[in-house]
Amino acid sequence: MPGGRDSTIVKLEFSSGASVSPPQAFTVLKNKGIQVKEIEMLQALAARTTYDLKFRFDAARVKGVSCLKGAEVLTVTPYDRSVAVTVLYLNFEVDQRLVARVLSQYGTVSDMRWCKYGSGELAGIFNGKRQCRMELDRDIPSFLFIGGSKAHIRYFGQPRTCFKRGQEGQEARCCPNRRCGKCLQVGHDKAECPNEVRCNLCGEEGHVSGACPTSYSAHASADVEQAPEPSQAGPVYSTEELEEAAQDVEKDFLASKQCEGGTVAPKADSSPSSPPTPVEADRMAVEEDLQLSSDSESAMSECGGVCLRASSQGSTFRGGLV
Repeated sequence: MPGGRDSTIVKLEFSSGASVSPPQAFTVLKNKGIQVKEIEMLQALAARTTYDLKFRFDAARVKGVSCLKGAEVLTVTPYDRSVAVTVLYLNFEVDQRLVARVLSQYGTVSDMRWCKYGSGELAGIFNGKRQCRMELDRDIPSFLFIGGSKAHIRYFGQPRTCFKRGQEGQEARCCPNRRCGKCLQVGHDKAECPNEVRCNLCGEEGHVSGACPTSYSAHASADVEQAPEPSQAGPVYSTEELEEAAQDVEKDFLASKQCEGGTVAPKADSSPSSPPTPVEADRMAVEEDLQLSSDSESAMSECGGVCLRASSQGSTFRGGLV
């Protein structure tokens, strides 16, 4: 049976504060409708103001608690059946949520916490142990694989089990069998394992606990929405195409400059007329921009010369009038 108080035991606390003898306690119970044949044990505790009452079976406990509920002379409290479970020798990097999920296969887990040194110079520093409160549905083996590491599990009333086979009453050093840390089977070591890796969280083959679909990390990543990929406007060119287009534009620009200086005659375009490719279209657009820039500079120069001549003639004309 899992550790903790028996589920058929409840605590009776008499409100008078005075000592109550066992016959008096039996009299109170009989007056509340509880039969003596339903009681297995009545144990007096501190100063006989508190008693432990054990029923013969669970149905009698349910009936007895219902009968004693609301009584003025005493209060009845079911015992907390939870036990303190300690996890030892587990890697510090293993997430607490993963530890809680593995332990939840054996009962309800609550109050998961790290343990610290309590005194001396190391007070307040983590000692690597973990503890939690659990209401056990079944006993936990003495050893578990959690996050790829072997953890030692300890709690009060735990039956010691063999690490290799999980059997009670036998230590691993006396066990003739070997347990594989890869596929979790008995009969061979990890180094000579021919099987697929098996998850120690869900028990399925083909993945480890860190990649398990039932792990907390998988649930957390599923809750995060993936950002949409940015849309690309226009055609996509390769790096080679862009570099080739840039070189062609640069050559044509230098040729046009030399042609303006009268050193080199422009080459006639003898290529047959055909629709330009996207790269040629971009090159033609750049050439037009360069030609417009060149024409604008020439126009500005000519305008400056005409204005200069007009200014000179105006000065002569005005001088003649004077």
